[in-house]
Amino acid sequence: MTRITIAFFAFSACAPLCLAQTRSSANYTHTSEGFGSGGVQAVSSAGNYLLDASNSIPSVGISTKDAPQLYTAKQGLIAQLTDLKSLELDAVEDPADEETSTQLSGRVSLDDDSLLQLQGAELDWSIISGPVDSINMDGLASLAPVLQDTDATVEGTFSTATEQLTFTVAESNPDNFGAYGGDGLDDLWQVGFFGQPPNPDAAPSSDPDFDGQNNRFENLSGFDPTDPTRFFQFIILDIEDSTVELQLNQVVPGTRYTISSKTDLRAAGQTDLIQVMLPFSANDVRVLVPTAGDSQLFFQATLEEQ
Repeated sequence: MTRITIAFFAFSACAPLCLAQTRSSANYTHTSEGFGSGGVQAVSSAGNYLLDASNSIPSVGISTKDAPQLYTAKQGLIAQLTDLKSLELDAVEDPADEETSTQLSGRVSLDDDSLLQLQGAELDWSIISGPVDSINMDGLASLAPVLQDTDATVEGTFSTATEQLTFTVAESNPDNFGAYGGDGLDDLWQVGFFGQPPNPDAAPSSDPDFDGQNNRFENLSGFDPTDPTRFFQFIILDIEDSTVELQLNQVVPGTRYTISSKTDLRAAGQTDLIQVMLPFSANDVRVLVPTAGDSQLFFQATLEEQ
């Protein structure tokens, strides 16, 4: 059987103040304590700690430590907990690569100026906007493919505080966007000319402007795949003795132009004569190539990514 003992205490009024003996602990010594007109007061020997319940409701007191560091313990709160003042959210990876994940977390500032670090699972998360596929119970955010660097916004709630966090999802794979993904063409180039996927005109083998050069070739040569008046041209300008002057109507960075020749179109193989690679765009680029005294030559320009 559980036995409960109730003890009754009686106090007599003291005016103006009743003092008690000095009390010590390993860390604090109170040189005086007593009862004021409103309740209990106690001051440490150094004078920098004060327990004051004289103006509080019954069983509630405030204990403080003065500057340079101020601490407050509030009686009446469960386990002497402090109050939450503000909430801040974090993403471990920011910017975070598309099609990966980033860990979300947070921290709260308490009214005693201390910080409490929160794990992702300690907050309730929701997606506000941007390329976030999901957030699991541990606060791990799974990120969607993006066409270019894109902001994502999430919301986290802890206790009574709710805040939003915006971070960047980085475009790290130029060929993974929807129906345009994995076809060998830059997704941003395809969207710029053909709009959002799907669009069959954006396929690498398509020639939507009917100029004889498909999208893959026009992407390499830097031309508009929807303009039939603009396309890559490779022409002979002049022949003098043992040299031939050739012209490329456009050279763009990131593409290697290899000029080759052969004496017979039916013959296998060809002879590479020169390569043209520029770090900048240029129009009407002229090159001189030797003919080696051949009476007949056929020239070819091959384009490929550097």
